[in-house]
Amino acid sequence: MNDLMLKLLAVLELEHTLYERLCDLLRAERAALSARDVGALERLVREKEEISDEGRLLEESRMFVTEAFAKQLGVSEPRPRLSRLCELLGEASPRLRAAHQRLATLLALARELLEANSAVTVAELANVQSSLRALGATVASDSYGRPAASSAGRIARATA
Repeated sequence: MNDLMLKLLAVLELEHTLYERLCDLLRAERAALSARDVGALERLVREKEEISDEGRLLEESRMFVTEAFAKQLGVSEPRPRLSRLCELLGEASPRLRAAHQRLATLLALARELLEANSAVTVAELANVQSSLRALGATVASDSYGRPAASSAGRIARATA
């Protein structure tokens, strides 16, 4: 098997492992959002940032190897897609087709999980905004019209 093909398959396997980790984190994030676990959410954000950095590096590696492999196959287009390589190779590389399909499937799952978490976040934000509006309606309106210092002073004077 071609050296560039082996490198490409290795990068795709690393990407697959990375996106599996991302999907696990997104599932954990969904649970933390539902539980309103701020500590877990902070930890998960840091972990997702690390995965994002790793993902960028792996994507650059995949693009570099894909471009070199495409040139070897006679393709001169800039930034050739992995699907283009699969077309060119046809049935000559079932491993590449399988790796490409696995990665595409996993990326679709990651997108779905992100969208679901986003929907939960938007719903929670709407709940917070509704609660704030309700609280604002129960507090005397004149206290919101004054600067914070004078309101605080009024409270301090009233309790002294």
